Amino acid sequence: LSGSLDVDHGSVDAFSLDLVLVGSDAGIVDGNIGKVRNLELASTGDKSIDGILEVNGSTVFNNVSSFSAGTVRALGDVDLNDSSYTGNGVLEIAGSAGQIITSSGGGMARNLVINKDAGTAAFANNINLEGSVTHIAGDTDFSGTTVYLRGAGLVLDTNEITFDNVVFSSNANFSLLSDL
Repeated sequence: LSGSLDVDHGSVDAFSLDLVLVGSDAGIVDGNIGKVRNLELASTGDKSIDGILEVNGSTVFNNVSSFSAGTVRALGDVDLNDSSYTGNGVLEIAGSAGQIITSSGGGMARNLVINKDAGTAAFANNINLEGSVTHIAGDTDFSGTTVYLRGAGLVLDTNEITFDNVVFSSNANFSLLSDL
């Protein structure tokens, strides 16, 4: 999809949909389409979600330029392949089973929320975090990884998360809302 996806009226069954957001055009995806099977953000254009888009399977961020608004609620594994992108969009790790978060090639996440009912969010690689990091509920596993906290205006509410290694970048400017 290189543009927008709206629901004007009625209901949509998108559970079997593998949604790939591509292209250089800006686009908005209506979270009311329902839960999708898989999502890949691979766009040089500004993409946003109107509300919350739930992803039952895999969520991939690959060559994202800007994720400006809304929430992607990942219920399955997550693969973060971008070293940097802009925007206020939120990536929420929210599955009720174990999830593996990979961040190959210096992958990063902006505005990360961990809000799991059960299971563990296991981070398999070093990861760069920008924007905000919020832990609401659920187990996390950062064993053997280094978390790089980058950028101005970083807000950390990491209550109950244990990190192995944390590195603050030279431009890190942050507010700490709970113990780190």
